Amino acid sequence: MDALLFENAKKFDAKPSTKFPTKNSCLTIVYAKTGKRIELSKTIHEMLGNAEKVDFSFDSKQKIIFAFADENGSSVKMNKNKAVIYNAPLVKEIIDKFKLDFTEQTSISFEKYEAVDGNENVVGIYLA
Repeated sequence: MDALLFENAKKFDAKPSTKFPTKNSCLTIVYAKTGKRIELSKTIHEMLGNAEKVDFSFDSKQKIIFAFADENGSSVKMNKNKAVIYNAPLVKEIIDKFKLDFTEQTSISFEKYEAVDGNENVVGIYLA
């Protein structure tokens, strides 16, 4: 093949995607036709005492979601190294409260978190 063909070729406009969850993500929100769910990392799930049920609260001013073990919360299903919570209304509420944009992606992941002082099995996850 002639090298001139390559030299005159135009590059595609598409750029590599950075929207896939990173290995360091602690929480991923999935909003897709195939399902709406929250995925917690193994580390976060362990910090929650490997709870079978988890609930969430939020501080919209600080853009923090709090995950905590709660027997009245949503059931956790383990999938590989993730704790998965299938709760479409909760996912929708989080998207609305924090104005998360899913127009060109099906998941958004967050990396920054910390344990809440004096509250065992409560983790704050920063959305900003």
